[in-house]
Amino acid sequence: MLVWLASYPRSGNTFSRTILNRKFGLNSYSLYDEQSELLESAIGFAGGYKDKVDSPAFLEMARASEKIYLIKTHGPPLADDPAIYIVRDGRAAVASYAHYLSKVEGYPVDIPQVIAGDVGFGSWSGHFYTWDPVNRPNTVLTTYETMLEDVDLWASQVEGLLGASANQADIPAFDELKERFPFFYRVGGNEPGIAEIQPYLDEFDRLHGDLMKELGYY
Repeated sequence: MLVWLASYPRSGNTFSRTILNRKFGLNSYSLYDEQSELLESAIGFAGGYKDKVDSPAFLEMARASEKIYLIKTHGPPLADDPAIYIVRDGRAAVASYAHYLSKVEGYPVDIPQVIAGDVGFGSWSGHFYTWDPVNRPNTVLTTYETMLEDVDLWASQVEGLLGASANQADIPAFDELKERFPFFYRVGGNEPGIAEIQPYLDEFDRLHGDLMKELGYY
């Protein structure tokens, strides 16, 4: 079974993969080139990683398999496969994505550009509405904030979709993961990002305020 692990960039996708590996014993894959050795260590598994899995043959193999193939994506839905969608407070997600593009990817971008969606994966609310996780069949809507506050609750929210029960394995605290793997785990909270957004809040609210209210962030 193929299960998409979908999110707007910088919304906790890597931390979710850590939880899914420790709590369900599931390896995960990605549509993107990533630092595989670092990522394998951060997520807590060795082997089973593939830098590029977007070939039709791989995806069809995953769909036909009894094994669960978790595949990370930040793009739009490619098909109607089951999905776990992770959403994060848009203010923090936008600020973190701007930081990542500028500091890690070396792509000069500022916060207003990310707010407007003038970046590779579009805007925060546009991404959410494209996936429409509230109405999309076989899709579980989860939050970054739940991952940080209650790992066991987050794991329980995806059990039905995965057809498996989470085990009692401990998950390293976000601060520990951040110390060990700062490339993947940067902040571990929303407050710094929310503060960075303040000078641009009027424009953010104009474009994304309705979804922020819909999701309970306002």
